[in-house]
Amino acid sequence: MAKSVVNAIFDSFGLTNEECLELESKFGKLCYKIVWELKRKNSKNNYTEDLDDVMQELRISMVKAGCYYKRQTYLEECMKICSEYIKDEFLLLVLNVLRDLWSIRTHHGAHRTCFGEYQESLLGMLVLTLDENIRPKKRKLEVDSDFGTYCKAILWNCQKNLGRKISKMRNIRNNCVSISEFDYMGSL
Repeated sequence: MAKSVVNAIFDSFGLTNEECLELESKFGKLCYKIVWELKRKNSKNNYTEDLDDVMQELRISMVKAGCYYKRQTYLEECMKICSEYIKDEFLLLVLNVLRDLWSIRTHHGAHRTCFGEYQESLLGMLVLTLDENIRPKKRKLEVDSDFGTYCKAILWNCQKNLGRKISKMRNIRNNCVSISEFDYMGSL
């Protein structure tokens, strides 16, 4: 995804302070567990990252998961309402194509026919054809069991990516000397 798309998602479906605090209360301890597991697994690996830095990476992933989930639920609600109220055959055909693209978004090879910016703008135009009273509104993030599963998967994937970075850097760090050790060795 391009940076502009990610920024647009954060701008349109950003989290409020209350939602961030709710995420922290629900998943904060899990983030700490992930950080300590990462530290424990890499204890003999000259692991130099500060635990707070890794914790911030996980918090950013948690906020991304919240924004993406809000967007996902909004788009699904738009499709549901459009299918109920649109009667024009051509618009229904467009909606069915959009629903098909949305349903295969996680399948292998879906990146070739993805539900992207253009498809999202088409869905937005379909929503604009509806009466203003029945258009879906952007709602507060609901931390339900589906979101819990989604957020946990995002956090564990982030941990795996951080672990891979640490493993890639192992060969570089193995023969490194810290500044305090360098001063000691220089006096010998």
